[in-house]
Amino acid sequence: MVQYWLDLFTPGTWEEFLKSGRNFTGFRGRMWSMESKIKPSDMFICYVTNFSRFSGILKAVSSVYKDENKAKSVWKSGSFPCLIDIEPIIILDLLHSIPKNEILPKISIGSKWGGIVRGSPKRIPFEDGEIIKKILEESKKQGLEYPLKEITKSSLKIDQRRKKQEYGSPIDFRGLRHAPINEQGVVYIFALLSRDLGFTVEALGTSFPDCEAKRKIDKKGERWERCHIEFEYKSSEFKKHGHPTEGCDMIVCWEHDWKECPLEVIELSSVLKKLGARFE
Repeated sequence: MVQYWLDLFTPGTWEEFLKSGRNFTGFRGRMWSMESKIKPSDMFICYVTNFSRFSGILKAVSSVYKDENKAKSVWKSGSFPCLIDIEPIIILDLLHSIPKNEILPKISIGSKWGGIVRGSPKRIPFEDGEIIKKILEESKKQGLEYPLKEITKSSLKIDQRRKKQEYGSPIDFRGLRHAPINEQGVVYIFALLSRDLGFTVEALGTSFPDCEAKRKIDKKGERWERCHIEFEYKSSEFKKHGHPTEGCDMIVCWEHDWKECPLEVIELSSVLKKLGARFE
C-alpha cells in the first residue's frame, strides 16, 4: 500500500529544489532508520516551514541512498546526503503554495501538526495524505494565489545563509559562559548582579529609560534611593541613540567608552572581574 510522508523544506531549500532538476529529494543522515522504510511509489507531502505552507507532492521512484556530492549540487544551505529519486506530481512556488490554515482543519492530524513538523521524513495517515493531495491538485488547477508579504529576496537570502550564533569572550561566572555582545546581554548580567550592586528592580521596559530601580545607600539597608537606568552595550551608544540626560540617573553598560559622560556609569565588565570572573 502506498504511504504518505512529510518532506520539510525551508523557504531557501525549497527555492534551491525548484531551481534544480527536481528529480530527487534529500534528508539528514540522522533519520536513516525512518528513511529506509520509504519505498518506490510512496508519496511525499512537501511543506515549507517559516511560511507554513503546503507546496507539492512528490512520488518516490527509488529507495534511499547516500550521495553527499549530489546533494551539495542542489542544497547550499544545509546537508541532506540521504537521497531518494522522485517524480514531481505537483509543484507550487511560494506564491501558489497553500497556507496550513486552509488544510489542517480538514485532516485528522491537524491538531497535532505542531509536533509533527519538527522533523522529516514522518509518516502521514493515508486518508490525510489523499485529502492534502486533492486540495493541492484543485488549487493548482484553479491557479489560486496566496500572497505573503514576507516573501522577499532578502528573506530567502537570510534563510540560505543561516547566520551562525556569535559569542563574546569566554568567561566563567555563575553559569554565564560568554561575555555579552549586545544590550540584551547587559540586561541579563545586571539581573545576575543587581543584589551584589545593592539594587532592587522595580520595573523593566522598552521605553526610555529602560529600568526603574532602588539602590541601597547605607550598609544596613535602612536607606534607599530611586534610580532610573538606561542599558547600553557601550556607554557611548547612549549619545548615539539620542537619549536625553534628563530623566535618567545612570548608564549600565558592558564597556565604558564615553569619557565625557555626564551621568554615573556602571561598567559591568569591571564589576565581574572584581567578583572573580575569569576572562580568557
